[in-house]
Amino acid sequence: MTTIHTLHLISDLAAKAFAIGGELFSAATLAVLLNALASMINKTYAAGKICGRFYFAHLHRWVVRAVAFYILGCVLTFQGLRIACRWIYQHRAEIYTPLGVISQQLIKSVKAKDLGVLFAYQSPVFAGL
Repeated sequence: MTTIHTLHLISDLAAKAFAIGGELFSAATLAVLLNALASMINKTYAAGKICGRFYFAHLHRWVVRAVAFYILGCVLTFQGLRIACRWIYQHRAEIYTPLGVISQQLIKSVKAKDLGVLFAYQSPVFAGL
């Protein structure tokens, strides 16, 4: 064999060794990364377990009560608003009449440019005197 054949054979073997080495390096890198990922998942699970134990031992009772009181407050507020709206609707004539008087006073004072009337109280008992 000549030197060129020998060099060609060596270069082929070197290329095959380099390819096998690259594949081994890739496989080893993947194994290390999968191990790191599994370790992170394990530590995250352990931290979650610790947080869950603390929550159920110390906070769960208070969180449940807070949520229950929040829901109760929302329900009572809705019922109160419903009752208030019903009362306002039923007594709307009694409410609109004083509002009409107040709005007429407002319009007169704005036209007369006497805005001091808006900040003064006039008793309905002594208004006619």
